[in-house]
Amino acid sequence: MISFKSLLYAAGFFGVATTALANAPLTLLTEEYPPYNYTENGEIVGSATDLVREALEAANVAYAMEVQPWARAFSTAQNTANTCVFSTSVTDERKPKFKWVTPLDENHIILVGRKSDSHVITSLDDARALSIGTYNGDVTEDILKAEGMNIVSAPKEELNPKKLKAGRVDLWVTFRNRLQQENDPDLEEVYVVQSTMTGLACNLDVDDATIASIQSSLDRLIADGRAEEINGLYNN
Repeated sequence: MISFKSLLYAAGFFGVATTALANAPLTLLTEEYPPYNYTENGEIVGSATDLVREALEAANVAYAMEVQPWARAFSTAQNTANTCVFSTSVTDERKPKFKWVTPLDENHIILVGRKSDSHVITSLDDARALSIGTYNGDVTEDILKAEGMNIVSAPKEELNPKKLKAGRVDLWVTFRNRLQQENDPDLEEVYVVQSTMTGLACNLDVDDATIASIQSSLDRLIADGRAEEINGLYNN
């Protein structure tokens, strides 16, 4: 029979463990995806990166940041305590899998074509017979895969504009800001797939008070114009 003293000890132990977990630094995972998050001179920078840093620092939340391939970063955040991933597009399928801090950015998922082509795209059905370059594990790929489109997956997003220009795919699906960052006169937006919002997606074990504190800091950065200022630094 377990004694009352043992139960008290166990309760105290798990209480200390829970508190320690809640106070542990967050591990923030991101990917190479300019202008939102990317490595420059050995430092992780980008519009989303800067916004996340300022929100966590204003909330006095300790963290460490690391770049990983997107599919690994997303899976690790979903399955590892005190771990978050960004910039993560918010979808109905993803919402219950994480605790969220939003918005880091509001953007549009688009189809990109070569200006020299004559594709007229007024709906996804118009693109159904065409090959579309996608980024493995990205929400843009998930959306087109669910629609049954003819996708050609790449392990890195930066390969897709090269494949498009070389004629290895007919179209490329990406975010409007990503196309603007590419700044290639031979490429153009041909169709808006849908609007989207991105955020910081945290493991379900991350403390609710920590999430609320970061969210409050992000809300203030948006309200006082700092978030817009940061975005302007990377999107002009």
